[in-house]
Amino acid sequence: MDAHELMRETLNQGRRALREPGTKPFGSLVVREGEVVGVGINRVEVDRDPTAHGEIVAIRDACHRLDTWDLSDCILFAQGEPCPLCAAAMQLAGIRELYFAADSEKATSLFAPLQGTRFADADVPSLRAEACLPATQGKSIRASRVMEADAIAVYKEWLELVRKQL
Repeated sequence: MDAHELMRETLNQGRRALREPGTKPFGSLVVREGEVVGVGINRVEVDRDPTAHGEIVAIRDACHRLDTWDLSDCILFAQGEPCPLCAAAMQLAGIRELYFAADSEKATSLFAPLQGTRFADADVPSLRAEACLPATQGKSIRASRVMEADAIAVYKEWLELVRKQL
């Protein structure tokens, strides 16, 4: 299948959400060598999981089906431009190519009437700006650092184990 056919299937996944209570119309596919290996729609409400965005659900599905966390040979198709959470998940999974249909600016303008509700995707610009800041600087979530030296000690133990395995 080519990119247009795969995007049509991505949008069909979004339409599927219109018929499934508790889901939102944000479809996503993970594709490897032209074959769909992961499918997702936004399941935040139905799963009661704030991370269950369409892209995340598709990445989880692909990882499960392929029995790996490394999707570096895969492409992600998304109905909308991925939010910071989804972009980070793509990076962690190794996905290096993305196709999306609607950019976040246009989507945000559509979602403007929902601002101030628990529909957090309406706040994508502020999420993007905040995601790039250090945890203790300028965030809407208060953050405190405690027991840093102890955490570093654990990291050092882990690194030593990794070095022995190399």
